Amino acid sequence: KTEAVRLHSLLPAWELPGEHPLALAAEKCFREVLGREPETCRWDFSTNGVPTAGRLGIPTLGFGAGIEKMAHQTDEYCPVEDLIKACEFYSRLPQYL
Repeated sequence: KTEAVRLHSLLPAWELPGEHPLALAAEKCFREVLGREPETCRWDFSTNGVPTAGRLGIPTLGFGAGIEKMAHQTDEYCPVEDLIKACEFYSRLPQYL
C-alpha cells in the first residue's frame, strides 16, 4: 500500500540576473556605501524573497548584514556596524534606480 505524500510548503528558488537594473543599481550603491566591490553569490537558505520573486516574479535582491554562515543559526549574531551599513545601503538604493 502506498501512502500519499502531502507537501505543506513550496519555497520556489529565484535569481536576479546580473544585468537587471536592480542588480546594477545595488552594485553601484554597494560600492559607494561599503567602499569595496560587491561579491554576488547564491544563498543556501530561504529568504523573504520567496513570495516576491519566487512566487510573484517581482525583482528582488538579497542583501543582509552580518556573516552569511551565521544566518538562521541558534547562536546567530551580527556586528552593529554591519547593521548600520545595511540600513545605509537600503536607504540609499532608490537613488540608483
